[in-house]
Amino acid sequence: MPDQMKPARSPRATPQTGSPAPNMGLLTDVNERAVAYWARSLTALTQEMTQFVEARLQEDTGAWFGLASCRNLTDIVEYQRRYAEKAAADYLDEYRKLSQIMLNLTNESFTPARASEGRAQE
Repeated sequence: MPDQMKPARSPRATPQTGSPAPNMGLLTDVNERAVAYWARSLTALTQEMTQFVEARLQEDTGAWFGLASCRNLTDIVEYQRRYAEKAAADYLDEYRKLSQIMLNLTNESFTPARASEGRAQE
């Protein structure tokens, strides 16, 4: 049977499910926005990690000078205690910052899709 004689399928239905076909323009738009959010968040994540590593390297380098200035074992133990306390606080703070950036990345990545759901259902 020639192609002209075949019954036409609805352009809005997929052959497997019979459900409406996705709006490709809308999907492309949502995908572009999600990738843009992802790229911005990844940049923020990279910048935050770079700044943290730089600051920690400076702290670590300074620690050697601090240890060298200690006069006795008590000074060394106290200096190490303060150093470890600050390092632990710094790492915890960095963990919180990176977690917030990742949470924002996740939320922002899905925001365009959520907003588009309403438009697609209209």
